[in-house]
Amino acid sequence: MDGASADQLNDPLGIGEVDDVSAATKAYIRDKHRKAYIVSIIICIFLMGSLLWLLYQAEAAFGSNFDRRNFLLVFAPLLIPLHVYLRYKRQVQGEFLEQMAQTIGYTYSASAPLESTAGAAFSSGRSDSLENVMTGTYRNYPARFFDFSYPQGKTMGTRMVFELTYPSPLPRVLVNLMLVGSSEPDDVEQVRLEGNFNSYFRLYAGKGAQMEIREIFQPDTMQDFIAQFQDCCMEINGAKIYLIGRNAMTGNKQEFLSMQQFMDSIFDKLLPSLAGVSTDTAAANAVAAESLST
Repeated sequence: MDGASADQLNDPLGIGEVDDVSAATKAYIRDKHRKAYIVSIIICIFLMGSLLWLLYQAEAAFGSNFDRRNFLLVFAPLLIPLHVYLRYKRQVQGEFLEQMAQTIGYTYSASAPLESTAGAAFSSGRSDSLENVMTGTYRNYPARFFDFSYPQGKTMGTRMVFELTYPSPLPRVLVNLMLVGSSEPDDVEQVRLEGNFNSYFRLYAGKGAQMEIREIFQPDTMQDFIAQFQDCCMEINGAKIYLIGRNAMTGNKQEFLSMQQFMDSIFDKLLPSLAGVSTDTAAANAVAAESLST
């Protein structure tokens, strides 16, 4: 993944290379939007003082009938500087992601249609689109990074997804999809592997693909998954491979590059195994298609 050098990176905000979004946001506000942010703080303080005075007047007028919980309204104006800060942070985050995409030789888009994905992992989400999409190639295969929102208890959580498009069909595989609120489809069955792998992962495969799955999950691959992939998910559907991380796309350059190293370590073991089973899957599909045509 050959990308741009530091002096070639896009910088429409004029803040230089972004290594950390939080630190760069503070510098961006300080250097370019200090007056606007100070005005938002002054307005916040004025409104808080005004609300406090009005609430004391109301308490004096209503006496014991006054609900003192109304004093919590005093904190509402804090949303004003918070909104201003988050607006500038989103601008910096967008520039950071665009720079990271350039660094690894990808292109960046703020969003992409959900219909461009294929898998059960995206049936339980609450997003109607993919966010923060980086598109390029990984080891000569078409690939994308993107964020997608999933149920997380009673709230929503965002996880980063890596999508790789393999040149030929692969066996159906689902690993720990319950972490993103997905249930297993009807066309799969649970696979129990040797050792303690089953203590950490719920693995499902296409019906009749038990042998192929054991070719993919060799003992060293299983150990790598246990060491590095807990709380993460994987799905293989047709020619699409999805690795779903723990968190949303990071705002720190070093964390992003560390994530790439983690992905490399997984694919170092996974891709050679997939190369063998993809031939078997393609052959089986060809036989099935021929039998249907006769």
